[in-house]
Amino acid sequence: QPAASAGQPDESASPNLVQTLAITLLRSFEYRIPLASEVDYSGMKGTQCLGRQSFRLAFYPHAGDWQRGGVFEQAMRFNYGVRLFQSGRTEGDIAPGTSFVDIQPGSLVLSALKKAEGAFVDEHGNTGTGDRYVLRIYNPTEETVEGEAALWFPVRSAAQVTMEEKHVRDLEVNKGSVIPVSLASRQVMSILLTCPTATL
Repeated sequence: QPAASAGQPDESASPNLVQTLAITLLRSFEYRIPLASEVDYSGMKGTQCLGRQSFRLAFYPHAGDWQRGGVFEQAMRFNYGVRLFQSGRTEGDIAPGTSFVDIQPGSLVLSALKKAEGAFVDEHGNTGTGDRYVLRIYNPTEETVEGEAALWFPVRSAAQVTMEEKHVRDLEVNKGSVIPVSLASRQVMSILLTCPTATL
């Protein structure tokens, strides 16, 4: 899997002498529903992608398979670049190079950091607790990965929860902000963080 694309993710390599790589740039199609009859959807909006198009591709040669070659991590960097914005001068005390959330090893992926359900103001003006957040990470690899989530802000307690944020088990918190994790292949883990104060 040597290619990354900011558009259609479809590509295939042909095992011929010149090692041809086929990449899907545009999607246009017609369906057969059911297989015995043909239904033409070429006139439907979005099926033909008419007009001027631009494409952004990258090639990343690597040794070994996609997992050991770090392809997923490089593809994430390619598709989700750093976005900058200018702000006014502040009086913060965060040291240069500080990571707000540091997930290790690099094969584990940060998916979300959000307020926990109920930790916001609802349509009636009722407020929930403001000290709970959910950190969500996932393991895209084919192996179990042991790692840790190191947070810039202090954490009083941590617990693994379901997608519905129901308690599964308590997790260890080291040094006040480091949470050891173990994720099976393709696993998504949601972690409920309880902080000393409304940190974020």
